[in-house]
This record gives sequence, structure tokens and C-alpha cells, in this order.
Amino acid sequence: MQNVTGSHRSDGIGRKLLPVFVALTYFFIIAFPVCKIAASFFGFEVVTTKTPLLPVLTAAVSVCAVVSAALVDRGRLGRGLCAASSLLLPMSLLNAVFYTPFVGHIVVSLSLLICFGCSIALLVLCYGVNMMMSVTSIVAAALLTPIVIVWVLIGQLAVNFGFNTVVKTVRSPDGAYVAEVIDSDQGALGGDTIVTVRENKTYNAFFFELRKKSERVYTGEWGEYVNMNIYWRDGRTLIVNSNTYTMK
Repeated sequence: MQNVTGSHRSDGIGRKLLPVFVALTYFFIIAFPVCKIAASFFGFEVVTTKTPLLPVLTAAVSVCAVVSAALVDRGRLGRGLCAASSLLLPMSLLNAVFYTPFVGHIVVSLSLLICFGCSIALLVLCYGVNMMMSVTSIVAAALLTPIVIVWVLIGQLAVNFGFNTVVKTVRSPDGAYVAEVIDSDQGALGGDTIVTVRENKTYNAFFFELRKKSERVYTGEWGEYVNMNIYWRDGRTLIVNSNTYTMK
């Protein structure tokens, strides 16, 4: 009798918590892609994940969703909730695409793997309750997996191909802008000397930091930075080897 009562109590707790944790998982999975796209639209870029709080929270609520689903009797899992849970599998794969620049961070990579594993576990726990959504999720994941793998590999190759080293930083007199001289070494393909300019300000977005995208204003020969003449004539005018660039 006590076992039956305990089972009913666990089932009730699971049915109350599962929708909450599934909704939170959706929120955290969607948050980073939406913020990154919106930031890019307005001319910003994500520059750091010093404290990778967002992927960690995503992994944590995913685990809680799995535990909650495991407490619920399969026969009492709603079709709508199971449909939402099943779709987390392809969504977790798409989410990984937006974290491509940060997959070298062990905490980020581990969090993404946990989220992916939990989405599979949710699919298994809900399998058969809403067969159409379960099959749709499996097919979508099967199609997305090779695409995501190739995307991540290409992203990492792009990051690791050659070396871009900031060899000199020149701030404008009022500190509003910063010019960076970059030595771009592309190995056997040679390289370039690049000068970029950006606003000297970052914005704390809680889960990450944002800054205005850098603008390339000069491209020269590889090694040209050694004798490059670069300075700010005033707060908005940059001089690079007698070339004048005025900030908008």
C-alpha cells in the first residue's frame, strides 16, 4: 500500500514538474540563437563566454525534465507534452550550430552533449504516446546530425586555419574607438596585415557580452605591420600609412 501511495505521489510530482522543465529547456535552447541573431541584425557580436552559464542551465533543466518524465507513468503522459518533449532532439542539434565558435570550451561542449543526451532520453520515455511526433523528431534528427557535424567541423577548421594575432592596439584620443593591427598568417598561402576598428565598449547581456562588430578599414602585405605608421589624428579620424579613415 505504501509503495502504491509513493508511486502515485511520484507520478503526481512528475506530471507537475515536467511541463515546467520542458518549457524552461525550450527557453534556454532558444535564448542563445535568438539573441545571437538579434545582436547580429543590430550590428553586434558575441565576444565572450567567460562564465558559460546559459549552456550549463540548459543542461541542468534538461536533466530535470528527464527525471520528471521518468517519474510519470507512461500512460499518463499527455500527447501534447510528449510532442513538445520529442521536438527537443532536433532543437538541441540546431542549438549546437550557434555554439560552434565556443565548442573548444570544455564546459560548453559537455553541456551541449548532456542536453543532446537528455533530449534522446525524453524521446525514448515519450515514444509511442505520440507516434507521429516521435517519428518526425527521429527523421529530423537523422537529417540534421550530419549537417551539424559538418558545420561544426568547418567552423573549427575556419577558426584554426592560420593565425590571426593582434600585434598592436591604438585607442582614439577620447577612448571611444580602438584600432587593432592584425598579423594574419595563413601558412603556405602567405598572409596579410589587417587593420580593424570598433567601438571600445562592451555590453553585459548577463549570459554573455556583446560589442559592436569590428570594421576592416585596411588590408596590406603580410609583415607590413612592422613599419606601419598608424595613429589617430583626432577622436574620429584614423591614419594608416597616409590613408585616412573617418568613423561614421
